[in-house]
Amino acid sequence: MLSQILKEIQDHNGSISLAQLSRSMEISPSALEGMLETLVSMGKLQNDAASCHPGENPGGCAFCSSKGACPLVMAMPKSYSLVEKTRN
Repeated sequence: MLSQILKEIQDHNGSISLAQLSRSMEISPSALEGMLETLVSMGKLQNDAASCHPGENPGGCAFCSSKGACPLVMAMPKSYSLVEKTRN
């Protein structure tokens, strides 16, 4: 099932929301969340909505130290994308 999730995200060519993934795979969002978090912890996916400015400063934006709990930023839906493999 984890490999099917990765393939679906890869086929989507970029970030995909939890709701979109749930609809396309016909799996409830609550069932998908645990599998997605497993893939994040394995380093296969990244949670794109986990920070104010994804890619710039994970866990918080450059303007304060609120660590993603900023009262000025609207809560974005959970979305995920593949982690790019780097070659050494």
